[in-house]
Amino acid sequence: EEALSQAESRYRHFFENAIEGIFQTTIDGYYLNANKALAKIYGYDTPQQLIENLNDIENCLYVQSQRRKEFIQLLEKNEAITNFESQVYRRDGSIIWISENARAVRNVHGDLLYYEGTVKDITKYREAQEKLHRQAFYDNLTQLPNRTLFLQHLSNSIHKLREFSAFNYQFSVLFLDCDRFKAVNDSLGHSVGDSLLVAIGERLLSCLGEKDIVARLGGDEFTILCDDVTEIKEVVKLAEKINTTFEKPFIINEYQLFCGVSIGIFFSSSIDMEEYNHLTPCQILQYADTTLYKAK
Repeated sequence: EEALSQAESRYRHFFENAIEGIFQTTIDGYYLNANKALAKIYGYDTPQQLIENLNDIENCLYVQSQRRKEFIQLLEKNEAITNFESQVYRRDGSIIWISENARAVRNVHGDLLYYEGTVKDITKYREAQEKLHRQAFYDNLTQLPNRTLFLQHLSNSIHKLREFSAFNYQFSVLFLDCDRFKAVNDSLGHSVGDSLLVAIGERLLSCLGEKDIVARLGGDEFTILCDDVTEIKEVVKLAEKINTTFEKPFIINEYQLFCGVSIGIFFSSSIDMEEYNHLTPCQILQYADTTLYKAK
């Protein structure tokens, strides 16, 4: 009895003072037990307060309620799961990222009794991941996709061109260079030039359809990927829309600036069937770049 009492005391001490959140929940989404760390993660003052108020885990805790269903399905399939990441609501309504480890607890007959596991707040880790992702794949100035991400999308389009050529899948790339941008940079300074680039990106976005992707390659060069287009006329129409849109002046720091664009167009139907398997994203950009300079 003394040994049992000591074991229970050690377990209780570990449970109450662990730095990770620890929980036990019923099958239908109620908390049976929680420790101080879990209450703190979810924004409650005490475990008891959490247990009393958080009584519908699926709908009150998870930002995407289907994540609870996926959590249960994985436990039913594997008996235990690790590093299950989700967004959840704290008591004040703010949203955090958590990572859960959990297992299904059964009796000697194999009947499911409850779930138990641990929770870690990984919000800072996810924010750092997101920051690194944006630095790697998005332009720091305009927040548009950069060359790396654009080439990935272009690679996907080439793959679809090979896979669905029988279904008449086509795509197009527009290569854009801003006219008179250097004059703005040289005369008014890089700060005005940077603001103009941001405004150019926003204006390009306003011209695009849902499937179109615009990226800044660097300097004053932008590219647009038009995915799943049926004929070249659609792309020419988009180019004309962009040209018309850029006839209006940009108002930057009280300056009225005119900045047109030169556009080179690559359309996938211009490539022979034999070339599909050897086509690379960089080649397509080179083709589009060549047409741009012909346009200029």
